[in-house]
Amino acid sequence: MFEFPRYITALQGSCVHIPCTYTHPEGAKDFNFFWYSKRLKIFNNKTRSDVDDMYKGRTFLTGNTENDCSIKIINISSKYDKNEYFPGINAEINSNELQNKKVSLFVSEYPPKPSIKGNKHMKEKQKVNITCSVEHTCPSSPPTLTWNITGYPILESHEDLQLNGGWRMESILTYTSSITDDKTGLKCAAVFPNYKTSVKTFTLNIRYRPMNVIISVDGNTDTAEDEDVTLLCSSQANPPVDNYTWYQISQGEKFLQGYGDKITVKNTTKGKYFCVAANEMGTNKSPVFKFSEKQKDPTKVYVGIGITMGLVFILVPIVVFFIYRRKRKTVLKMKSAEQIAQEAIAMDDHVYGNIDQQQGNIPRPSFSELQDSSPIYNNTDADQSIFISQPKEELFVDSDGVLYSLLHLPVSGQVQPMPATSAHTEYATIQH
Repeated sequence: MFEFPRYITALQGSCVHIPCTYTHPEGAKDFNFFWYSKRLKIFNNKTRSDVDDMYKGRTFLTGNTENDCSIKIINISSKYDKNEYFPGINAEINSNELQNKKVSLFVSEYPPKPSIKGNKHMKEKQKVNITCSVEHTCPSSPPTLTWNITGYPILESHEDLQLNGGWRMESILTYTSSITDDKTGLKCAAVFPNYKTSVKTFTLNIRYRPMNVIISVDGNTDTAEDEDVTLLCSSQANPPVDNYTWYQISQGEKFLQGYGDKITVKNTTKGKYFCVAANEMGTNKSPVFKFSEKQKDPTKVYVGIGITMGLVFILVPIVVFFIYRRKRKTVLKMKSAEQIAQEAIAMDDHVYGNIDQQQGNIPRPSFSELQDSSPIYNNTDADQSIFISQPKEELFVDSDGVLYSLLHLPVSGQVQPMPATSAHTEYATIQH
């Protein structure tokens, strides 16, 4: 009689160990032991070469007792190894002929997922054991189990499931709960010999009393003195807070103000409040809250300064520009007056002017009259006349009838006498 599992699943690329026992036939001595796939021999106890080519070097008898007929197949392939197998002594004495019994081998491309057992609901700082396990079919190359947290003791074990088929790898983590791990995922990963990995996640549920209890202003924080303000009490807790209780401190004593996560009070610097949060794990209270004196919002001050500086940077260049333009116009006017006086001066410092009697309506003088104190005008423009003072003895006439005179030129349109050393010689033609 033969005993072995009826179904077993192996991972592709790994190995499979098929457990088997049998009852030794009475009087049987020195016989061969075989494993068959249909009618093909996949294992021969005495003649190793007497097996099908696809299984040569891949099948081994692993039993170490007289009645152990367990076999191992390595390098499992879904193409060749997904089949039915049975053991026997010969073609007549085997489990298929005697018991109509065979083992069906399935091949999976995906590794089995590990399972995690342990108490998911625990108190803060509670020490618990959490076990991660995974089944496999290759005891000679078992998978490795790893956790996503470190710093905790770990104990590993390897269990033979015997005739149930397969083995079980276990990793036991001794974990001390912390509120920082609440609602986080504790992960166990199984890495198999073919480098394929499967992961199981275990969500932690750490129960603790309210923590980080604080009071804040709900809604508009910019309120005037003695206006109504809503205060909000909040905290972190698991399970959630059942109730909030409010107290006011006055003259060193506390007075009950109300219940719930919100309360409406007057905005006054004399008001001091605190709240108490409670759940089934315990209670905790907030720091004392008090209103501060109203102060100018620094943000608004900075904005005002920024606007002022911006206007300064814009207006200063404009003012400078207009001042510059005004000064430039004054300079240009002065320069124009000088140019009007100097336009008649040639490059050799001699000025030639034609005095036209009709332009200036000047009486035509005789030569004898030029020697008296009568003034001489050079008019090219009725509006721009140059007054020439008395010519005195410097006047003379050449053979062509041209009158020469030594003139003192005014500066910038102003009629002022000039030193003799700076005099310029001017030539004028008197048209009769």
